[in-house]
Amino acid sequence: MKVRAASRADCWRAVYKRAYDSRLISVRAIGVAGASNAVDLDFSSGGITGICGANSTGKTHLVRAIARALLPEEFRTREISLARQKNLQLQLVGVAAGKDFSTQVSFNDGEVVCDPQLPEINAVWIDPVVHCSALASAYEHQNGFLELLDLYEARELPQEEREWLSFILRRDYMSARLTEVLEYDETVPYFSVTDESGAYGAESMGLGELCVHYMWYRLTQAKPGSVCIIEEPESFLSPVAQRALADALAHLSVTRNLWMIVATHSPDILSRLPTEHLRVARRSAGSITCVVPKSR
Repeated sequence: MKVRAASRADCWRAVYKRAYDSRLISVRAIGVAGASNAVDLDFSSGGITGICGANSTGKTHLVRAIARALLPEEFRTREISLARQKNLQLQLVGVAAGKDFSTQVSFNDGEVVCDPQLPEINAVWIDPVVHCSALASAYEHQNGFLELLDLYEARELPQEEREWLSFILRRDYMSARLTEVLEYDETVPYFSVTDESGAYGAESMGLGELCVHYMWYRLTQAKPGSVCIIEEPESFLSPVAQRALADALAHLSVTRNLWMIVATHSPDILSRLPTEHLRVARRSAGSITCVVPKSR
């Protein structure tokens, strides 16, 4: 665990100073379930915005709609209920590869319709509960999955990546390896590690350890300049690991030019973000607002 405190502090300073090639500037949502008003969400400059709020404030509904607007194909291939988006419209304003854009997004009969067409934006959506539960199930139930590993070459992760994973999980990995299995409609990552207890693979990891490896994999595989939407990254993690994960997100945002929306209930993650880069979803008298908190 050799990630220095000074290095982590440098990353957080850089997150809010550097320019990002692609990012959202504002979102206006009309037709949010249970809200009589248009819900406005603006994003300050900087690489990470945290969105929080109590249950039933529309936070997840709004964040997932943004993800679906940017990644319609991904949501077509997953069994996720989208009924609450039926009458939703989004006005997205942002920057894609350095160029400004503004577009209206409607969700009609299961299709995403953009007017004008969205410019090409590299985007990543990560929900550990959705993705890692499916991954764990694939390891356990997919016929012959573990036998397939012999057909693929495992890649040793660089030392810096191994040290970050060790830092987040409070482990001392001596080796961390990635195998990408290409036998299915999408690439399925498989993780294996060695620590002081010996060597073991992803099927023997707890959900927290698996989620960290999966999030690290997705974010390091994302193209530089991507927009990343991460839902509840704290899932299955201890408070200490949540704080360390927030530092890792800052590191990846800066080093890989990744602009991030992080939707979370975790006070440990939120404590790492400046107040002006937090948005709190609130519901009152049939209206939903997303505001900058006056204090923590």
